[in-house]
Amino acid sequence: MRASGPSCRQWLVLHEPEEVRIAAEADEPGYVVLADAWYPGWQATVNGEAVPIRRADYLFRAVEVPAGRSEIRFVYRPRSLAWGALVSAAAAVAFLVVAWRGVRRGRAPLFRPPS
Repeated sequence: MRASGPSCRQWLVLHEPEEVRIAAEADEPGYVVLADAWYPGWQATVNGEAVPIRRADYLFRAVEVPAGRSEIRFVYRPRSLAWGALVSAAAAVAFLVVAWRGVRRGRAPLFRPPS
C-alpha cells in the first residue's frame, strides 16, 4: 500500500480475503494504491461514497482520496455471485412448486422419511 501526493499517511485497518479497510490522512487530494492485484468484482467506497477503482501500474487497485481524513473500503462482490444466488433461488422455487403440485394431486411425496 502506498499513497501519492505531498504527504499521506495510511493505516491498514482490516485485511481479509473479501474486504480491505484503510484509514488515510492526506494533506492534498491524491490516490491511495493498494498493492493487491486488481481484479473485476471489487467495489470501493471512500468515506461511505462509492468511487471507481482505477488500475495502478497495470496490476494494483487505486482510489482517489480527498484532502483530510478518509476511510477507504474495498469489498469483493462479483456479479457471478449474485447470478449464482439468483439461479439457485429460482431452482429452489421451481422445486417447491413441483413438489407442492404433486402433493395437491395426491401423488406420493418426493421424499419419504426413513421408517
